[in-house]
Amino acid sequence: VEQLAVEDIPLKLTREDELQAAEQWFADRDILPNPSPMSWHSGMTRHDVTVALYRLAGSPKVELPDFSPYADVATNDPDYSAYIWARQKGITYGWSDGKFHAEAGVSNATVAAFLYRYDGRKHVTVTETPYTDVAVGSAFYREITWAKQHKLQVFPGSQYYPSALMSRGELAGFLMNYAGR
Repeated sequence: VEQLAVEDIPLKLTREDELQAAEQWFADRDILPNPSPMSWHSGMTRHDVTVALYRLAGSPKVELPDFSPYADVATNDPDYSAYIWARQKGITYGWSDGKFHAEAGVSNATVAAFLYRYDGRKHVTVTETPYTDVAVGSAFYREITWAKQHKLQVFPGSQYYPSALMSRGELAGFLMNYAGR
């Protein structure tokens, strides 16, 4: 039996294969906090996304305030630097109640917003809605459009599911696509 060279085999990955590849990319770079107890289907939190972006940025040195700007984050929290860095970079300022809500799940729209802000709020060409479930002018429309224009999303098809909670594998895919563009 003749064995074909790898380049002769058309590679058609399923969505699960793509997410597993992204998860491996993520794990190899030690970007996601606490990876061992979580599967790639696990939901991500504000903590996870903030720490992942901080690590993706190289865990830069941060001038830390003596008092936490967040009522629910102590200055001795092991990820205090990541939270303050995200605040200083304008990625997130927490919620209107004065808390960070580190353990709150993050939606697909929130991840697009965090990445858009992380990238420096680049210009977005607004011509039409990028997805059937994202109306022009809706919350996070600009950020989701930016993610679509930069091919960051891992959602195939015509819907983005902005309010759905993002999984670890999907976040890995977004960050892998972001880093590889």
